[in-house]
Amino acid sequence: MLYPLVAAFLLLTVALLIVGSVGRKPAALYALKCVWLPGLVLAAYLTFGTWQDRSYSENWAAYGVLFFVLPFTLFVLLEAVLEFVLLRGQHDSHAKAARIVTAVFVVALVVLSIVGVLSA
Repeated sequence: MLYPLVAAFLLLTVALLIVGSVGRKPAALYALKCVWLPGLVLAAYLTFGTWQDRSYSENWAAYGVLFFVLPFTLFVLLEAVLEFVLLRGQHDSHAKAARIVTAVFVVALVVLSIVGVLSA
């Protein structure tokens, strides 16, 4: 049931990444970050729920971390590496801003993943 949604998300983000970096369209890179933002908010919510229930022996909230936060983090990390590689030669202000925002997203998701796994 979620497969079409995940497939659409993957196609959208990869298309925005390619258009933004190879096609040199900064609006596409900013749109990519806007697509990532709800996932970051959901990851923070799921990690917070897991952290709150960390004292229970059966932490059912940890399934959110295992099935959403970790795969989403790995996917964003993979896209971030690809974005850094594709933006390697560009030195304009939009490329720099895109790299900084991507780095912030990756650091936040890695921290959320570590906190979520340690709380499980």
